[in-house]
Amino acid sequence: VSLLVSFYKIPVEDIWVVYDELDLPVGFIKIRFGGAAAGHHGVESIMESLATDKFWRFRMGIGVSHPHTGRERREDGKKHAVGRQNIKGAEDFVLDTFGHGEQGKVRELIKHGSDALQMALEKGMESAMNRYNTK
Repeated sequence: VSLLVSFYKIPVEDIWVVYDELDLPVGFIKIRFGGAAAGHHGVESIMESLATDKFWRFRMGIGVSHPHTGRERREDGKKHAVGRQNIKGAEDFVLDTFGHGEQGKVRELIKHGSDALQMALEKGMESAMNRYNTK
C-alpha cells in the first residue's frame, strides 16, 4: 500500500481498505475513517507502513452471527469451535470455510460490499455509510 501511495502520490485519506472483520457478525458491514486496527494484522501492517490510521475502512463481517450458526470463538487462547472443527485461534477461524447456513450470508455480504463501494464512489462516503453501516 505504501509503495502505491508513494508512486501515484495518493493522499492517504483517499485510501480505501476492504477487509474481513472477525469482530462483526457474518454479513455485517461497517464503513469508517481511521481508528485502531483492533488486532487485525493486515490493517496493523498498513498503518505501520503509512505511519497513520487516517484511511477509509470497509469492514466485512465474518465473525459469530447467531448462536445457531455453530461458529464460536473466544480470545482466551483456548481452542475455538467452528462448525464441527476445533481450531486454535483467529488465524484458523479466518481461514476455515463458512458453515452451510452462512454461505448465503457471505454471498449477500459480497454483493452488499460491492454495492457499498459503488455508492461511495458515485454518491460519497457519507451516503454509503448511511445506507450500509449495520446498526
